[in-house]
Amino acid sequence: NDLVTDANLKDHLSHWGIDIMKQTKTDKTMAELTLDLNQSFEFDKVTEAGKDLQAVSGAGRIGLSNLGNSCYIASILQLLASIDDVAAPN
Repeated sequence: NDLVTDANLKDHLSHWGIDIMKQTKTDKTMAELTLDLNQSFEFDKVTEAGKDLQAVSGAGRIGLSNLGNSCYIASILQLLASIDDVAAPN
């Protein structure tokens, strides 16, 4: 996926009968595909925007607040807390 430049690309391709000056673009680049996907992505589905959510609390239902990327750490801690051997005091 690294960008490679070839100053003699026209000559190298003409060896195989390819005239790059006659080529037309037919497909989108990965950057264009990613941009299209990001523009049409429905972030409301991820954030549960507009839904009336009930607060849940009690034994075994404890969450951690997200502070930026701390959700990754929070998910690991929640996973560890769900393992009986880790969560049970000795």
